[in-house]
Amino acid sequence: MLVVVVVEVVVVVVVVVVIVVVVVVVVEVVVVVVVVVVVVVVVVVVIVVVIVVVVIAAKLSLFIIIINIIIIIIVFTSISFCNNIVVVVVVFILVAAVVVVDVFVVVEVVVVFVVVFVVVVVVVVVVVVVVVVKVLVAVVVFVVVELYVVVVVVVVVVVVVVVVVVVFVLVVVSSFLNYQGDVTLTEFHELLRGQEEKRKWKCSTNQITLFSSRFPKALPLSHRSLSQTTE
Repeated sequence: MLVVVVVEVVVVVVVVVVIVVVVVVVVEVVVVVVVVVVVVVVVVVVIVVVIVVVVIAAKLSLFIIIINIIIIIIVFTSISFCNNIVVVVVVFILVAAVVVVDVFVVVEVVVVFVVVFVVVVVVVVVVVVVVVVKVLVAVVVFVVVELYVVVVVVVVVVVVVVVVVVVFVLVVVSSFLNYQGDVTLTEFHELLRGQEEKRKWKCSTNQITLFSSRFPKALPLSHRSLSQTTE
């Protein structure tokens, strides 16, 4: 009955520890998945925002260029009625400078947003990798620690069970032997060690001495020497 109870306790402890480990691992995996999903969503949102901003900037720059072209056409149309070549050249240079500045602005905006986009993506990827690695390392360390705890608990419980069983067996055997009357637990160990014959021989020396005093020639030589030694 005691052994059954101890085994049931061991089974319950092991099952509870395993359930706790599984639940914790599942929760940690869910957390990792949620973190990865959130980071991916953030990356996608940042990418979309950067693309939208770049497109808007490009459209604005293109709109500015178109306006400048229209201005150039208007200016050249109005200047066509003017015969002063100096005015035409100056207006042409100014309009060309405006167009060059507009193109430079467009290129600069695109380059800036591309650089910002690349930097943001790299930073987000690095953050995702670092977070995932840290979470995985924490999960692995936690699982290893939990397995170590489970092993220690199982070993302790097994040792306790063995000790309880041994003590129980010793108590039962001692009670049984003490119930027999003239045999103690120490004598039982002597019997197990092969000392029963020695104990019986010691018990019969008094009878041999008594018999040899009455009939000395009836004993063998070995018994005679024993009886003389005893006397």
